[in-house]
Amino acid sequence: MISGRKMQRWRIAAPLFQRTRMIRRTGFAKPAESSIPALRDAVHPVRQHLMVARIVEESPSTKTYYLKPSDPESWIAPFQAGAYLSVYVADVDDTEAAPICRPYSISNTPDEAQAENAYAVTVRSQPGSFIAERIHRTWQPGVSMAASDPQGFFTYEALRDAAHVVFIAGGSGVTPFRSLVGDILTHVPDVSITLIQGASAADEFLFDEDFQKWEKSEPARFRRITVLSGDDEATAETTRRGFITASILTEAQDRGKADQPTDFFVCGPPAMHEFVNQEIAALSRPPRRIRREDYGGSGKPSNKPPCSVVVRYSGRDDEVTIQADPGETVLVALERAGLIVPSGCRTGACGLCRGRLLDGKVEYPAPPSGLRKADELGGYFHPCAALPLSDLVMEIPAEPAEL
Repeated sequence: MISGRKMQRWRIAAPLFQRTRMIRRTGFAKPAESSIPALRDAVHPVRQHLMVARIVEESPSTKTYYLKPSDPESWIAPFQAGAYLSVYVADVDDTEAAPICRPYSISNTPDEAQAENAYAVTVRSQPGSFIAERIHRTWQPGVSMAASDPQGFFTYEALRDAAHVVFIAGGSGVTPFRSLVGDILTHVPDVSITLIQGASAADEFLFDEDFQKWEKSEPARFRRITVLSGDDEATAETTRRGFITASILTEAQDRGKADQPTDFFVCGPPAMHEFVNQEIAALSRPPRRIRREDYGGSGKPSNKPPCSVVVRYSGRDDEVTIQADPGETVLVALERAGLIVPSGCRTGACGLCRGRLLDGKVEYPAPPSGLRKADELGGYFHPCAALPLSDLVMEIPAEPAEL
């Protein structure tokens, strides 16, 4: 009889022996060591080199760009519906300036992307926009750019999320939902969706044809509620006026089964998040039932005197001093100065831009979800979400030189 420590060791080792026997029975061959890095680079490439294949005008202010690999023999990296792509946008007027990174949600479904071997990124340009205006002005079929692999956590997970979901979109914040709705309706048969789509103008209800098509083909599983905040005449009689209020959220929530929970997914501009968060709070929803995708904010130029920022790169001896507007994030100041900075989400969630604050003070208009207590104790901060309160001395990671 086996007892004591021997029994404990056996309980630990037995599953490992069983796993080894099962693998041998299947005839599974261990992949060559050289194939593992190749698989890693294909699924999670440090850089993808893409080009504009075609452009679709979604509204007067919004265009969808289909980006395919520059190398016709290559394939795009796979992604989950709801993911985003960080693209590096070059300044055609200054070829020596560093490309600036911006994240954009992928608006086509994984199936559609695989069939066309292209990501769809939908970009809305507004007066005063820093990068979107440049994209609209310079991106034409054949234009090349570098991009990250698909990233993000704004995805639907069947083991985690409820069988009824309410998607709440403001303006171009509907882009990840276009991918999520199409993917869920195709691959997750037991899930129902209510999309609340808000817009400030009647011609800004993006992907209207797609959503109408899905409402007709899946009436028991998908419903859309449109909410118009502007003064335009609504194109549909069912469109609500005003903002996305608690009463509309309750109506959407009640479409789920009484004995099952409902999850809320929210995506849109900062002002929309601030308003909707208050409305959701009135419903007393558990925090774990609410998921948010914040586009982040670059801030707005202020009339205050600029702050001086001394920038040091990790592992390098050189440093540079730039000026930062107190009304804009530290990351935007770095980009305006032409510095290459690793970044992704621009909301403090991914941590790619994380740096050390060696001297000075910053503030976060909205606390970044990716900033851990250990980071704060170690003097780390997220430049993409931080506004400078004084002159700064900071250290940031060096971005790979190849873009």
